[in-house]
Amino acid sequence: MDRQGQAPRKGPSRRLLALLVWPVAIAWSVYLVMADVNSDGGMFAVIVQAMGSIGILYALFLVTRPQKRGVLGPLGVFREDIVPEGDDEKREPSSTAARWAIITITLALAIGGLIYRLTQDNYLHQSAAFFIGVPAVLAITLALTPKAKSATGMIVKGLTLALLLSGVVFFEGFICILMAAPLFYLVGIVIGIPIDRARRKRQSEGRVYSIVGIGLLLLSIEGVTPATSFSHHEVVSVTQTVDASATDVRAALATTPTFDASLPFYLKLGFPRPVAAYGSGLDVGDRRTIVFGKESPMEPMGESHKHHHNVPAEGSGVLELEVVRSTDGLVVFKPVDDKTAFTHWISWGRSVIRWRAVDAHSTEVTWTLHFKRRLSPSWYFGPWQRYAAEKATGYLIRTVATP
Repeated sequence: MDRQGQAPRKGPSRRLLALLVWPVAIAWSVYLVMADVNSDGGMFAVIVQAMGSIGILYALFLVTRPQKRGVLGPLGVFREDIVPEGDDEKREPSSTAARWAIITITLALAIGGLIYRLTQDNYLHQSAAFFIGVPAVLAITLALTPKAKSATGMIVKGLTLALLLSGVVFFEGFICILMAAPLFYLVGIVIGIPIDRARRKRQSEGRVYSIVGIGLLLLSIEGVTPATSFSHHEVVSVTQTVDASATDVRAALATTPTFDASLPFYLKLGFPRPVAAYGSGLDVGDRRTIVFGKESPMEPMGESHKHHHNVPAEGSGVLELEVVRSTDGLVVFKPVDDKTAFTHWISWGRSVIRWRAVDAHSTEVTWTLHFKRRLSPSWYFGPWQRYAAEKATGYLIRTVATP
């Protein structure tokens, strides 16, 4: 028992805890990042691991930083425990509220990760039910955080932390999460603004949740059933002038493709990369076999993923094409087998290549790519995939159709 007037004995200080935890956390994060420098995932894997490490360190900072009276809490959305004069009611310390924030964010991220795992082995992870439903669940969970001053601010900052940590939790589809980040923020803001407005007017939040929930539910059904899906067929056509004669262009198309040129920046952000090719000729029945890296940093092809993507035992992704039509100035390739990670997002269609002589030393080449979009909603992922297809088609003209 403490003597009267003597302060009770305190436990280990927060500063001592930080001194013990932070060096270990930083050293472990540096080790994880450096371990990926020479991995098959390349720079993208390093970036993913670095973002995950930043998120973990930031979460640790929020928990261990000292709290001071009269300032905002660690997420910038909590009121400090300032008791007005004449008010003897004790309120919950902001440090406790801050810890509730971390717990809620962790819970929201865990829920999102669980939904991803449950939908990963079926088509739902390609539909709007995932890309709109998951951020909606995260946003509503974050909006219910105790002591939140602004639901919108809490949602945006919580989603930011969740996206940083997604390099660890959603590592298999991180590029999809990265591309979907603006959509996540949009859904979060659409949920947060009405909640903040209802709180300012002291209205019932239940009505807001109901209205917003119904709207997001309707948006989330695209791609779930054929009746609620828009057309998935996409066509991209790129025309470039090649400094070569028409005869040389045809000869280049007839040879075995090489992919030694640098990819466009967008295609380096985790997309599968071609590493080898086999086959030649432009006669009907001739084939090309394109081999992609053993592991795509977009979705690692580990043992648990080979069955899902029908990947060969050696782990390489293979795309096989066959010439189905060939005339003077025209060749059409049709995919006959696809064991790449691309099947997760698109289904390849025919590639139609046309060329005509501009003069004796230049040829106009038009490469038209048909494919089926497998991600929803269409209004969001359609432009993303068409842009990627345009970059890929232009790259093919420069590498495959150019002598």
